[in-house]
Amino acid sequence: MTILAADAQPHRSADASWWERSEDLLCVLGDDLVLRAANPAWGRVLGRPPHAFVGAHVFECVHPDDARAILDCLPVAADRFTDLQCRLRDARGRWRWVLWSGVRRGAAWDCSGKDVTALRARTGRGRNGDALARVLRDGLCEVDPYGRIVEVNERFCEMVGFSAAELEGARAPFAFWPEEDHATLAAHFALALTGDERRLELVFCRKDGERFPVTLDASHIEVGADIGAFICVVRDMSREVAERERLREAHRVARLASWELDPRTMSLELSSDLRHIGGLRLPSDPRVEHVLPLIADADRDRAVDALSEVTSGVVDEIVVETAVAFAPDDTRYLETRMQGVRGAAGAVRSVRGTTQDVTARRRAELAREESEERLRQAQRMSGMGSFEVDYSTATINWSPELYRLFGVEGEHFELGLSGVRAMLPAPDREHVVELASETAADGRPRGLEHRYLRAGEPRWAEMRLERLREGAVRGTMQDITARKEAQREIDLQAQLLDAVEVALIASDLQGCVTHWNRGAERLYGWSGAEVLGRSITEFTVVPEDDGVADEIMATVLAEQTWEGEFEVGRKDGSRFPVYMRAALFVDADGHPAGIVGVSVDLSERNETARRLRVALDYSRAITDSMGEGLFTVDGDGRLTYINSAAEALLGWCGEELVGRDMHDTIHHRRPDGTPFDSADCPLYTARREGRLVRIEDDVFIRRDGAPLPVAYTATPLDVGDGVAGSVVVFSDISHRKAEERRLREQVDRVTWAGRVHEALNDERMELHAQPIIELATGRTVQHELLIRMRDRDGALVMPDRFLPAAEAYGVIVDVDRWVVSRATELAGQGHAVELNLSARSLGAPGLVEHFQAELARTGADAGLLVVELTETALLEDEQAAEAFIERVKSFGCKLALDDFGTGYGGFVYVKRLPVDYLKIDIEFVRDLVVNQASQEVVRAIVGLARGFGQRTVAEGAEDQRTLELLRELGVDYAQGYGIARPAPVAEVFGG
Repeated sequence: MTILAADAQPHRSADASWWERSEDLLCVLGDDLVLRAANPAWGRVLGRPPHAFVGAHVFECVHPDDARAILDCLPVAADRFTDLQCRLRDARGRWRWVLWSGVRRGAAWDCSGKDVTALRARTGRGRNGDALARVLRDGLCEVDPYGRIVEVNERFCEMVGFSAAELEGARAPFAFWPEEDHATLAAHFALALTGDERRLELVFCRKDGERFPVTLDASHIEVGADIGAFICVVRDMSREVAERERLREAHRVARLASWELDPRTMSLELSSDLRHIGGLRLPSDPRVEHVLPLIADADRDRAVDALSEVTSGVVDEIVVETAVAFAPDDTRYLETRMQGVRGAAGAVRSVRGTTQDVTARRRAELAREESEERLRQAQRMSGMGSFEVDYSTATINWSPELYRLFGVEGEHFELGLSGVRAMLPAPDREHVVELASETAADGRPRGLEHRYLRAGEPRWAEMRLERLREGAVRGTMQDITARKEAQREIDLQAQLLDAVEVALIASDLQGCVTHWNRGAERLYGWSGAEVLGRSITEFTVVPEDDGVADEIMATVLAEQTWEGEFEVGRKDGSRFPVYMRAALFVDADGHPAGIVGVSVDLSERNETARRLRVALDYSRAITDSMGEGLFTVDGDGRLTYINSAAEALLGWCGEELVGRDMHDTIHHRRPDGTPFDSADCPLYTARREGRLVRIEDDVFIRRDGAPLPVAYTATPLDVGDGVAGSVVVFSDISHRKAEERRLREQVDRVTWAGRVHEALNDERMELHAQPIIELATGRTVQHELLIRMRDRDGALVMPDRFLPAAEAYGVIVDVDRWVVSRATELAGQGHAVELNLSARSLGAPGLVEHFQAELARTGADAGLLVVELTETALLEDEQAAEAFIERVKSFGCKLALDDFGTGYGGFVYVKRLPVDYLKIDIEFVRDLVVNQASQEVVRAIVGLARGFGQRTVAEGAEDQRTLELLRELGVDYAQGYGIARPAPVAEVFGG
């Protein structure tokens, strides 16, 4: 039967992806019973690529016994069939049962088949088997020969945490396989598929990720001669494995091994348990010399001595602990009990013993000892000792550090309650004893500070007490003498500061006041009782400066100190300036504990400074009101004062310049840019020669490096302390210099206008022509005419020198009339040329008539003339420009819009005016090869031109690569130095 596409064939279905994803076998079968198409499921089910079936006759694919059923079904089916079963051979030679249904589509059948091999195999299990699977305490999992789960029982689902719907139909690797064991489990799974019956110990993974051990028995079953499957019986071994591990651990921990020694031959008889402790390997007839090398060097002599004492009868029984090396990195601790067995005469005839592995206990003891040593070290580092007092026995125990605190040596000091009490001064002794007794009685922890004696010297300690048990306490004692002395020093300083007009304020890290001295009370008007425990900002900071406190706090925490001046408020609402210095202080552990600040009222100082400023302002008011810049320098040329006008002119502020050499800063270059040596500096001449110096045209250098044209006077200055200097007053002459330049340029333009007029009269104007080529063919199609002027000495003058003056003084109209006449003459000779006209000429009276008359005079074909106009020309007088264009176009001339792409208006003119050519501005052409943005602009202009039926000309093509890229972008024409430079028309056209 054709095992090919069903109604999911790509050309028959809107969802072609379903054809690829479907687990069903889909195919198209022709009426001639030849397979036309098959989906990928054929490969997955039968293990052979789908194309291996396409083109084959159905009888080549199915079991011979099923061919008749197919022939009988299809003729009868009319337009559809269902429930047709047949067998297909897979890549391993096994026959797979497939259940088919089909729908006729024209001259072919769309067929869909399901693999029912496993379903047919399961029908042999029967009702009793299903009942057994439900009640069995073990998990059951049935897998078909192709690795798919067919069915699982409830116990298996409980085991792995997945539902039957999630498991049935799944392929390996299964969801209950741990990811790290996929390769191992796949290998076992492959062996089970071959038919081998095996018991395996594996690890599965529950849905929640928990791993658990299982045993798996896989039994292969055959249903018929060619269809098989296998059933797995899975048992959760978690409880059994845990129980075995507990038994092994108990056996290892509590194992007692026995042995017996003959003192005469030193031979040993060992129980089997002793041989297995730690993997001991001894000869079959071991002797003492075989065992002794295994004992650690430090314990070997002690073990030999203990054995000698027992064998000689000195002691009847002894216990010894030894370290035994079972491997280079495995040392165990064994506890051995030896007992002498005496004969009738009383002599020891044998030694019997038991040996137990006490490694865990010994390691715990070592860990405890190490922990106690670390505690002792920590106590030494922190200056803290510990103690225990048992009132029922009147005993006391001290840590070594406590001996050090009291300055006594343990071996020479008789420790007792009376001796300890004697080391406490009388005022503190009863208080300490009372609190310790109360803690032992009620169990409530307590703490106190008290004095104690070290070698007769009184010191301070902090003690913490807690009940150890009824009638006993334990505690710690730490020396705080340094801290108490520091606090006493602080208190003393506070008392001293209370006597002066200085406010001392301390706060915690949250800004709450913890100390407020009398100076603070006098300065701010608040008493200590009013402010302690409250935020400092409530009593000092004015509302608009609320962020100052946060700034001070953040700076002190980051940098440990802060100092500055700001305005604060008093209780009566008045305000005054203060200078404050704040610093971070730490607790006994070195952790930040708070901030202490000292503030001083600056009102009087500021008033004095204000009066001085007023006096100084009288003198500076004069200089600051000057429009000219003024600065003073000392005898070494360093700035001592600069007024505001000079600051503005030079771009510097006074604070930046004071003390700097002014020549090196602002006067190190001459007006022409050459270096200016300080020896020649006029600023120094006045000071050096003692005379006034006036300079009318010089340059100072601004802070930004720009030259500042100045005129200045430098006057000697002799200040009161005898240090000579000078005063420099300068003014900005930029406006004067600019006006001079403007006048020179105006005179120059008038001169150029006259020279242009003379050149027209003397026939010294000439045209140069630059070829414009067609990019598709490389053929020259026309020339752009460019105007030049010959000066009286014969030198060639470029248009940028004389055209601006011609434009400004109206001579440009005469120039354009001359250009029109020469251009029409060239057109009359059959040359295609472009001419440029200025904006002022478009509305000039008579130009259009002159154009028409010249066309008539020369008999030129107007179609050979292209008039170039710029967007600027069009904008200057749009009405006149449009009228000119309309008349010129009526003559038959063509129109080119020059410098296109550089302005927004050009796009409007393309739409409104009858433009024939768009000349792409050189700005987009010169970097076309390296600038993607320029390429996109050119491409857009080409598209625009084609949309309006216009042609494009690229200006400024300088090299071959640019020409090639212009051609690729669709530009029609190009001109530039890469093609040819402009040349006189006589050379270009001859004659």
